[in-house]
Amino acid sequence: SSMTNGPLNNDAAPPPLPSMMHSFATPVQPLSRLSELKSLCGSPRELWVTFAIKFLDSLANFSMHIILVLYLTQEFAYSDVKAGAVFGAYGALITAYGIGTGLIIDRIGVVKSMYSGVIL
Repeated sequence: SSMTNGPLNNDAAPPPLPSMMHSFATPVQPLSRLSELKSLCGSPRELWVTFAIKFLDSLANFSMHIILVLYLTQEFAYSDVKAGAVFGAYGALITAYGIGTGLIIDRIGVVKSMYSGVIL
């Protein structure tokens, strides 16, 4: 009887996390989401162009990821593990490049980095 009443009782569900309680306590209705999207209709054209460019950039980037792995497995007969390792190294280099260029831009300033990008 001490096992059922003790602190190691596994029958009771753990209490929800505070962040989860908020999302469960106020369910979002689909119509409210639709009205939020309709509020974007009056947005400037530049916002929609930015969204479209970001969408196309993401589409091209993720498509390239799939094509890279397929190319390595089919043309070079890499195993899935080896192709994944090459893809992981590529991802790590892209991340390091982003961090490195961010540090350079912080040091020289945005305007100078834009001019150097145009010259290069």
